[in-house]
Amino acid sequence: MKQRECRRARRLDQLRLGLERLLLRGLHYRLLLAASIVLLVALLGGLLMRLLAPGFDEVGESVWWAFLRLTDPGYLGDDEGLVGRTVSTVVTVLGYVLFLGLLIAILTQWMNELIERIESGIRPVTLTDHVLILGWTHRTPYIVLELLRTRGRVTRFLQDHNTSMLRVVVLAEQVDRTVLNELRENLGSYWNDRQVLLRGGSPLSLEHLERVSFEDAAAIILPGEDFSNRSPGVADADTLKSLTLIARQTRGGAEKPLAVVALYDENLSEVARFTYRGETEILATDQVISRLIAQSVRYAGIWGVFSQLLSINEGNAIFLHHLRETGKTFGELRRERPKAVPIGLIPSGNRHPLLNPAADTELGEDDLIVFIARSFADCGERAPGTGTSVGTDFSTWEPPSRPQRLLILGWTRKVPALLREFAADEMAIDVVGLTPVEDRMAALARCQDLALDHVRQIENNFLDPVKLAELEPWGYDQIILLARARMGDEAHADAATITAYLNLQHSFSGHKKQPKLFVEILEEQNRFLVDNVHDVLVTPLAISYMLSQIALRRELAAILTELSRIGGPQIMLRPMQATDHPKPIGFDTLATLAEQRREIALGVLTAAGEVHLNPDRGEQLVIRDGDHLVTLATICDPE
Repeated sequence: MKQRECRRARRLDQLRLGLERLLLRGLHYRLLLAASIVLLVALLGGLLMRLLAPGFDEVGESVWWAFLRLTDPGYLGDDEGLVGRTVSTVVTVLGYVLFLGLLIAILTQWMNELIERIESGIRPVTLTDHVLILGWTHRTPYIVLELLRTRGRVTRFLQDHNTSMLRVVVLAEQVDRTVLNELRENLGSYWNDRQVLLRGGSPLSLEHLERVSFEDAAAIILPGEDFSNRSPGVADADTLKSLTLIARQTRGGAEKPLAVVALYDENLSEVARFTYRGETEILATDQVISRLIAQSVRYAGIWGVFSQLLSINEGNAIFLHHLRETGKTFGELRRERPKAVPIGLIPSGNRHPLLNPAADTELGEDDLIVFIARSFADCGERAPGTGTSVGTDFSTWEPPSRPQRLLILGWTRKVPALLREFAADEMAIDVVGLTPVEDRMAALARCQDLALDHVRQIENNFLDPVKLAELEPWGYDQIILLARARMGDEAHADAATITAYLNLQHSFSGHKKQPKLFVEILEEQNRFLVDNVHDVLVTPLAISYMLSQIALRRELAAILTELSRIGGPQIMLRPMQATDHPKPIGFDTLATLAEQRREIALGVLTAAGEVHLNPDRGEQLVIRDGDHLVTLATICDPE
């Protein structure tokens, strides 16, 4: 008996297994199973009526009778007799449960699977001349937003590629409703499902790259990351592998898409260019951001200038415009452009920009002029050249006093690059963080020719108000508060930064001297929480702007790099005194005074921190103590 029961149970298990395997094969097999059950019920019902009720001469007729009642309850009223009505009712109820219910369940499940498959982004796109972003990081939504909100530059980009609409394709390792909702929330009114497509896959897989039509893209952006649980070396290695896959699989003889690549390690830039062997622009993010932070330390408040230049459609931005005429000097060009400030040129046949050229530099017909303006159209508007204005020279023309003691709160991978930027400055630097000093020194040892005589490493939890007070932060000239990248999440990282900021503000109370404070955050919506500071840098926003705009106009890469580096053309702040200009003065006069010193006047930074770039030439400016003239000056490269 027990053996018989075991055999019966074994057969049932085998039957269940067979049904499970059949159902998992897909929609067609599920429909086949449903049809089989319906036919079985119709056959059993027909045979039962053939045996129990008179009036059916053939089995096929009775089976057809049962099938009609199984599929349509309207036939119930035609039946007569207790047996016929009973069988008809049972068959009809089973029809609702089996035929209709099972069919709806199968089709609903199929539709859900189809929607999930579509949302997962595994279907290939058939686009050309699109902008492809490889990887979903915290920078990705910012990059997409900057691409969509850029107007004139996108129009010229589309004209160059002979297409009518900008389309952005994002390849993310995991695509679901969470990612889609996050992107929609970040884009706001700029969201357009015709322009933005999400596809699932890894940039490290050729099959997944083919899914996003990488060979036919106009530009490919590899955004990198600002913080990660992985080491920078691993992240850069993944980026180089993706770049290698694209380079090796591009059709023979076909022009490769422009690759805009963000790397941690600037030493890998040449390797990336050698690997791709196509149009490539490399952005060494740690280096660029460190340079911008260093500039903000040297000229407190200058980040407001960079912030405006790195925000398209908000104030002034950098534009490039062909002159299309010869026989003109750079100085004459400046006086003929009433709504734009020319700051340099890219000579014809040369990709290296010449910023702050001499006023007598002759311009060629195909030279690309670099402007600071509110719009691209302002760069082409002309007016008759004016003579040089006469004004009183500045009593002092020295840069603002620089800090003698600098406190860096937070050990991140940007610190070695920052220390390199400050190597030529004579200041005492204290670096405070929880990372063991031995680990820091090991990281610094890998940086060649980095002088550390003026640098002191301190292990301290500055989020603790008591520990922070032990540092006596009020005694420093300037403090840099870096985002805590190792926390792995921008919300928690900014929460720690804001906590440190509040601790600093509390420690400053009761002290007359307050250091100048520079704060780095990772989410733009947290900017208003740090209001009593000289400069606030939203790192992902700055990097995302650079990557997006370089993808649309690759020449911007060299210009942004040139403006941020030590030595050469640099944006500077020149202090002005009210006693030098007791009466209102026109910006043209200030521009002439700057030109006499081989500098280009860009605007004014007021003592209240307001930035007025490219002001109206007819506007009369009232100079107050603490105001600065923003200029582009060329300084000697550091030895």
